[in-house]
Amino acid sequence: MVNKPVKWLRILPTFLLAIFLTSQTAFAHDVYESIENSEAKAFGNRVCMNKDCVKLAAMFIQDRNDKVNPCEDFPAHICGNFKVNNNDPSYHTEGALILHRKLRRMIKSPPVPNEKPWYNLVRTFYKKCIDTASDIYPGLRVLLDEIGRWPALTAGTNVWTEFHESFEEYIANIHRKYRLYFFFKTIVVNVPVNETTKMNVIYILPAPMELNSSHLNDLSNHGSHFNPKPDSDLFDAELFETLTFHKANNALYDRNSASRQFHGPLSHYKEEFPNFDFAKYFTRLFDGIAPFDPETIVAFESAEYFRQFHKLLRPEYKRKVANYAGISVLQHLFDLRITKINKRIQTREANCFYLMYDDLLVYPISQMYVEKHVDRDVVQKVKEMVKLVKEELRESLETACWLDDKTRARALFKVDKMADSVGYPENLFNDTYVEENWNIVSDMRHHKGI
Repeated sequence: MVNKPVKWLRILPTFLLAIFLTSQTAFAHDVYESIENSEAKAFGNRVCMNKDCVKLAAMFIQDRNDKVNPCEDFPAHICGNFKVNNNDPSYHTEGALILHRKLRRMIKSPPVPNEKPWYNLVRTFYKKCIDTASDIYPGLRVLLDEIGRWPALTAGTNVWTEFHESFEEYIANIHRKYRLYFFFKTIVVNVPVNETTKMNVIYILPAPMELNSSHLNDLSNHGSHFNPKPDSDLFDAELFETLTFHKANNALYDRNSASRQFHGPLSHYKEEFPNFDFAKYFTRLFDGIAPFDPETIVAFESAEYFRQFHKLLRPEYKRKVANYAGISVLQHLFDLRITKINKRIQTREANCFYLMYDDLLVYPISQMYVEKHVDRDVVQKVKEMVKLVKEELRESLETACWLDDKTRARALFKVDKMADSVGYPENLFNDTYVEENWNIVSDMRHHKGI
């Protein structure tokens, strides 16, 4: 979605595990603490022997399967015993547990003078997220009202008033507010045109929602909290009707034809998709964020879906669409989807942390964490280590006798194009970016002591 933070933040637990778990204490003293070893010619006959290097080396040796010939199955040779030795907990689970312990201490710590205001936002969100006693439903109903209400709550009455904006604007509003994949998802990617130029490309992909009878049962149980006197039978009937609508939407998506069948300026798509005005959708989606240019390159995956899904957007279907939107938003807010966190740490607190660092408050909480726990020198040393690894890989490929020239050239090309993400993005501490994206004014004179 637009303004989605860079990808490294989605793998924050892995980043922490890879760098801090294995390197934090090592860099407290000389990371290059080593012994003389003539077999390590490529490294100046020096071998790292501090505690963390030995621990990490032992980890790799333990997970390796020496019975597999690396020339026949290299991944199995390197990681063949990983599942045997690391079924539960896994590296990622342990990394997440360590991360959560640090986050808990950090968030529960009292504010300090001159602290950035979004740090207090992190604390406030955490407290409200884990508070099971508070009544969240009034706030959720306000959010539903902002997208045109949830009609099912008014089943059997004439209270609900259908939205007057176009379907294009209605869908764009939901995408803007929740970064929610409602009907489809929109991704903006900055792709290289040549060595010096990049351009923005918009990718549009169908996004079938996960919805079944068990989800409807959960939502039915929540219904009375939103409306103390609902007609439960009619409410459930509307939920079931929404499930039918959902199945009709999914039926339009043929996974076998899912490919980027079209790409080009959006102005070329008016004839291709005449029943849905994507220009109007983009104009609303990017309003106040970035100017929309009709000549922007757009790539559609599964174009057949976009030729057909307008059939669900008939004027007489506005109530069905609004119910579908309400359920989509509540699924997002209640996190009814299967959590991505390992079952071992599948707790309310873990979900709250996950929502913060993976989605809602990724920059504020990452700033807060890096300032508290990260030694900037560590990041620079790890970058140097990655650079040395890539150089060594390139040298080994250049001299490998088992590669033919064509394969060697392709391998070297991949090494040259290999990107690495170490530490945190350069704009993590761009306070202007944080202010604009989280709508917070950082006049520190007014925030002392919060």
